[in-house]
Amino acid sequence: MALPEPPEDAPQDPEPPYHPAPGLMHVEELLMRASSRERIAEALLWFCEGRFSTTLLFTVHGHYADAWHTQGEGIDARKAASLSVDLREPSLLQAAHDAGKPVLSGRAQTPIDRRLLAFLGMHPRSKTTAMPITVKGRIVNMLYGSRGTWPMRDTILGELERIAILASRAYDRLLLQAKNIDS
Repeated sequence: MALPEPPEDAPQDPEPPYHPAPGLMHVEELLMRASSRERIAEALLWFCEGRFSTTLLFTVHGHYADAWHTQGEGIDARKAASLSVDLREPSLLQAAHDAGKPVLSGRAQTPIDRRLLAFLGMHPRSKTTAMPITVKGRIVNMLYGSRGTWPMRDTILGELERIAILASRAYDRLLLQAKNIDS
């Protein structure tokens, strides 16, 4: 799906509604109990509530990140389902993919980032973060979150690193369970 052209500038986003962020221990418990990829996705999106006003969870297939789940006001899930980002092109998703760890950006730096924010209906100067989730040395998911122009928590990168490890362990456990069933 083609991303829309971003506006040159726009008024600042309204302050996101306050939602208390779920504690890491609760999210860790959900991830450790996850019985499917869908349950892992639900736990990741629950983690994002209160931390981001808009979240996209991508699956990674080769050089492309395809939108899988969305969260946030005004996001058309059906439209987002056709969203695909080329990870060979400069973007925040590419930076996180290549770094293998969460990356934070104070504003859209590349045309893909600006167009992705426009697709989400976000301000061009929105603060965003992207996080890869790795299984057996291969990135399988990318999480993209934004709070618009409002500041992110000081602890967000540390929290994202912890959640990435927990999600990776949950996937490893699912693979091990599937292997045990097959043998």
